[in-house]
Amino acid sequence: MPTEPGTPTETPVAEVVRWPEPPAHLPVVELDARADEPPVPDRVVALGEPDSPFTEPEHPLEDVLLYDFVTEETEVLGPSLWGGALFSPDGRYLAWTAPRTAGGSAAVIHARDLESDEEHRFDVDRPLFQFLEEHLLLAGERLIDLDTGATRDIELLPDGSSANFDDGLFLRSTLLDKSGGDYTRRWVVWTGLDGEALFEVTGWLVDVLDEETVAVMTAPVEGITTIYLVDVTTLTVQYVAAARQPFPGDLEAGGHHVAWIENACQINDAQDATLGRVRVWDRKSGLITEFEGASFVADVDEGRLAIGAFGPQAWFDIETGEWLAVLPTSGEMAGWSPDLRYASVGRLLGHGGRCG
Repeated sequence: MPTEPGTPTETPVAEVVRWPEPPAHLPVVELDARADEPPVPDRVVALGEPDSPFTEPEHPLEDVLLYDFVTEETEVLGPSLWGGALFSPDGRYLAWTAPRTAGGSAAVIHARDLESDEEHRFDVDRPLFQFLEEHLLLAGERLIDLDTGATRDIELLPDGSSANFDDGLFLRSTLLDKSGGDYTRRWVVWTGLDGEALFEVTGWLVDVLDEETVAVMTAPVEGITTIYLVDVTTLTVQYVAAARQPFPGDLEAGGHHVAWIENACQINDAQDATLGRVRVWDRKSGLITEFEGASFVADVDEGRLAIGAFGPQAWFDIETGEWLAVLPTSGEMAGWSPDLRYASVGRLLGHGGRCG
């Protein structure tokens, strides 16, 4: 019978820890929000229509599906309280939520070991979770090492805060209290979950390019946002490009690529000519490629880019534009294993869309 890690032979000892707070003397990296016109791309690649090996099965809207691109089989994992399933960064674990009782918000978070097929279950009061490297963060308050069963209870992040751990860097963001619908956040960059606080930066979005570099998208000036790289060891800044973006769009970085979209959503007639253009900057060559036929940027990694409004619906090779793996439907909450063998899909019920 599935159990929590460490039971029944031993009970994990919970260590209560405080989320790291930045020291008062933390360096602040200032980034200029420029009004430069977005650059003309160095090349334009037209993406063909993606084709999926799967057809959409008949199932209740709240069910989570697991697709195997090797066997081309689809498994129904059951109902979810919030979106689809997520894979751990190493691809070993798959986690999703299920309602504990009919009609309630309390949930059971399932974590399946894809190597052994063993499944762990955790009762939580809120159906929220994310992976922070090998740890599963439950409802923003409990960290569990799925490999060892070690448990750490942590103090909740402040309201409006979020956290991400990628390539050894830990990002904390807090929504700044500004009027007029300003989405600007204060980001703190750390060397690790319990490591040294390196610096803070203000901007819309921050994403990790590698273990020494983060990409930052600033708040806009006259509908133009500015994208920079910040070296976490020297705090030096490199300008990447400007982009048309009147409100928070997409910014994804990984390997030596930074990806964003021009005008993710149309809010006036003047945007027709530049709506929905996905662009990717190659750090090695300095070239910017524009992809026609792509939608929202969902992820970029290992020379490949994923598109989709609520998660990666399809992946293609950045250099060739060749489709690598495609789900049968868009508009879903999707997660993928790092090798693109598995994909999970769930629906975020009650949401009108990214632009609605």
